[in-house]
Amino acid sequence: MAVNLCSVAEGFTTLKAHGVNLQQALDCINASSGKSGVTETVLPQRVLNRSFPLTFALPLLAKDTGIALDLVREAKLSAPVIALTQSLIQSASNLAEKDSDFSSAVKMYESWSKITLE
Repeated sequence: MAVNLCSVAEGFTTLKAHGVNLQQALDCINASSGKSGVTETVLPQRVLNRSFPLTFALPLLAKDTGIALDLVREAKLSAPVIALTQSLIQSASNLAEKDSDFSSAVKMYESWSKITLE
């Protein structure tokens, strides 16, 4: 989910930068193989409406992605996507308000791009 959240944030800020209607893009993605829990639930019910309800705290997601990365390292495996995702989620957690939902990680991408997803 964390990998998907990051990729959706990047993709949708890029789409908005190009003037694409986000609701139409979301409808298209969700009618195709690109759909996911993030595009079906998180983006429309938390991000686009700017509610970011606290259900699962962003620091807990950072902790969980850290555990995943620890397991990768213990097994002496290469997992660059997990490593990058953990770094991004940890950065978002460091920047976020104290009681932030995991979906608020999108705000980091918004601040980088100066584009608000709504």
